[in-house]
Amino acid sequence: MCSLSFVFAAAQPLLSLEEAIQTGLTNNYGVKIARNSEVIATNSNTYGNAGFCLLLV
Repeated sequence: MCSLSFVFAAAQPLLSLEEAIQTGLTNNYGVKIARNSEVIATNSNTYGNAGFCLLLV
C-alpha cells in the first residue's frame, strides 16, 4: 500500500514555493470575494450613496 502511494505522489509535478502560493491565492474564494468587495465598494463610492443627494423642492 505504501509503495502505491509513492508511485502516485511521484507522478505529480513539483511546485516551487512561489507557484504554490500563487495557486493557493488564485483558487482561494475568500480572496476572490475580498477583491470583488473592493470593486463594489469603489463603484458605490458616490455622493448619492453617501447621503448627499440633492433634494429638489
